[in-house]
Amino acid sequence: MIVNIYISSTTQDLDVHRDAVRAALVSMDLNPTLGEGDLETRLQRIRTSDLFIGILAYRYGEIPAGHDRSIVEIEYETAVSHNIPRVMFMVDPHYEWDPMLVEWGTPSLFYNPQDELYRFKNVVRMHDEILTFTTPESLTLQIEALFLGKTRREIEQETHPTPTSKIDWFIGGVLFVLTIAFVLMVYGLLQVI
Repeated sequence: MIVNIYISSTTQDLDVHRDAVRAALVSMDLNPTLGEGDLETRLQRIRTSDLFIGILAYRYGEIPAGHDRSIVEIEYETAVSHNIPRVMFMVDPHYEWDPMLVEWGTPSLFYNPQDELYRFKNVVRMHDEILTFTTPESLTLQIEALFLGKTRREIEQETHPTPTSKIDWFIGGVLFVLTIAFVLMVYGLLQVI
């Protein structure tokens, strides 16, 4: 049984999302740990975790002194190198995200936070299957579904319902009319008998 779960994300944009995931896990009697404290403490928590949950949006995050990658990327690399099972979430690219929560930074010749984030997300995509989220509620639904044994298709249908197409409406309408016609025909035959 999974007991210790490490939740990794940037904080300035995803603190509400992290808190929602943590609350959902606690409600299922699991032991989530948020990425807090100094870097070595965080990495030690990851090494002793049973599962790593990563949540990514539009911030690359803080790069600690002496490193060339963000804390979130270092956390992810630690989970990969220690073969910790991972569940990775990225914000749905079609979801309207608050531009104030995007890390624009001040790009220089050697560093652009959006370029680093793009590179990091591609690394994650190469190693892991990605689930997308929009709101804290959609993220919570997926977390609950994962731990309650729902399939990826069921999760996607709950969090990203597909609108009914015009063809579905047309077919439904035709079937309704045919059903009514059949009932009237049977009723007419009964009247004759």
